[in-house]
Amino acid sequence: MAYSVDFRQKVLEAVDRGMPVTEVARLFGVSVPTVHNFRRYRRERGTLEPRKSGSTRHRKLTREDVDLIRRLIDDDPGVTINAIRAQLSVEVAESTVWRAVRKMAYTLKKSQ
Repeated sequence: MAYSVDFRQKVLEAVDRGMPVTEVARLFGVSVPTVHNFRRYRRERGTLEPRKSGSTRHRKLTREDVDLIRRLIDDDPGVTINAIRAQLSVEVAESTVWRAVRKMAYTLKKSQ
């Protein structure tokens, strides 16, 4: 079960006031990584609302999305999976994009 938004706000208020993360974690009975995750969620998403759990519908890539992936990789072989996902017409998991890339026989590797 996800922590409430109110709880998350109280944890981050303590951190924002300058209290060390380890003390905040001990005070609120959570792990240090949980506190870091709350901070990251707020920074990346701009909200502390928990993500919706699970999806009953599996989204699939459209033909246009598959063509777009091919063009993006051809234009920039160093493109990341997340950069590709950001440009797709449907929101899909990283694993969905990885499967499409593998199916096209591409390999995405970090540049040396």
